[in-house]
Amino acid sequence: MSRRIPFDRLPTVPLAERAVTADGADFAGVHHTGGSLRDFLCSLPALGAAQDLLRLRDAVNRALRDGRIVLLACGGRLLERGLSPVVAHAIACKRLRALALTGSAMVRDVEVALAGSILGEGRGGGGVGAESCALIKEAIDWAAAEGIGLGAAVGRKLIDGDAPHRERSILASAVDAGLPVTVHPAIGADAYNRFPHLNGEAFGAAAVHDFRRFADIVAASAHGVWLNVASSVVMPRLLLEAMHAARSVGMAPESVTACVLGGSQFADAGGVVAQAVEGRGRSCTIAGAIELLFPLLMAAVGEG
Repeated sequence: MSRRIPFDRLPTVPLAERAVTADGADFAGVHHTGGSLRDFLCSLPALGAAQDLLRLRDAVNRALRDGRIVLLACGGRLLERGLSPVVAHAIACKRLRALALTGSAMVRDVEVALAGSILGEGRGGGGVGAESCALIKEAIDWAAAEGIGLGAAVGRKLIDGDAPHRERSILASAVDAGLPVTVHPAIGADAYNRFPHLNGEAFGAAAVHDFRRFADIVAASAHGVWLNVASSVVMPRLLLEAMHAARSVGMAPESVTACVLGGSQFADAGGVVAQAVEGRGRSCTIAGAIELLFPLLMAAVGEG
């Protein structure tokens, strides 16, 4: 090794000649004890995830002000992290305009409405309770008979059956408020699919009804917002397929703001959602614990 880097001749650049990526106005402020939530939000830096969060807040508020769609598409982990009251409150305050749940989220929601708790596995890894299975089966049969979707049917059954904790239910809250709500089961992959009296024909009809309604919501979401929370596969793919359907008939919405909220395991979801809005809007992924991010976002929306 006879050749050595001449470190004494390495060039330097005057600070005045370097590009500015963030100036002092973008820096974080200091949140003082006793300050309001609005003060805290104003103290966040206009950089990185904080900037994405504030831009998302602004997009949601703009959509709500203009009568546009704000769609929450969520997986079961949102319920498992105890966030159903936050969603129910957002529905009551008209901060959400449409909801879509995975099959696992539906099961968790029914369990919360019936038991008021987040439940673990049953004996032998049963995965879903007898009462939940019975209500879901009844809702599926009724949905097929009435030509309605699974989300609306389950929500209505929780309301009509006076579920003890229905105020914590996303499905019941959405139906009660008259919001469009859909459920998108992964047939064969959700535990309640093992229920012995499940009617596959009725199940499929209710699920297809909800996908078509979901696609209509996506097609009508110009200048609106999609929030994908705690779903790494099902909801991102649904958004992509719904956009494919809308594009194929010239109905793809413009100026959509899409965001994936979740931990590092949702990185791939961000790519699929970005593909869905490509050329039609902007997307971002805010990585982190949804039990912190989602309440913070909803609170920020409430603060304007």
